[in-house]
Amino acid sequence: MGSCANDPAKRKPHHLPGVTVYSNAAKPKSRGEIRLRSADPADKPIIDHRLLGHPDDVATIVSGAKQIQALFRMPALARVTVGGFTPKPLPQTDAEWEQRVRNECGIGYHPVGTCRMGGDAASVVDPQLKVRGIKGLRVADASIMPVMPAATPTRR
Repeated sequence: MGSCANDPAKRKPHHLPGVTVYSNAAKPKSRGEIRLRSADPADKPIIDHRLLGHPDDVATIVSGAKQIQALFRMPALARVTVGGFTPKPLPQTDAEWEQRVRNECGIGYHPVGTCRMGGDAASVVDPQLKVRGIKGLRVADASIMPVMPAATPTRR
């Protein structure tokens, strides 16, 4: 649950060697929105991410956190670790795990789909990733991907 640290500005490296393992919902079902704050275009928009807005996302992160705890109890890892950093005390029930997740989780941004690719003039890049209107420039990053890739299969 490393990504769920309370205040990123206060995080500092630990004085001992360690390992961090995160639990996340790689393909979240929660859907947020971006709204205008006012009619003034200089005002920053309101970004309502609605993190943990879908119960399946909460269940996914809770399940992952429990699996991480089980992983560290396995003999091969238990013999080389001296203790956990977080969470303390260790939640005992599903309700306690959910509350811990809701209290401490944070966003890990992986923006995708911000640079439309296609064969039409309205697309930012063509199918060869060439930026329209700028000679010699290509975009070859996650901005052209319509959905975020994940290393593990997910069910929808």
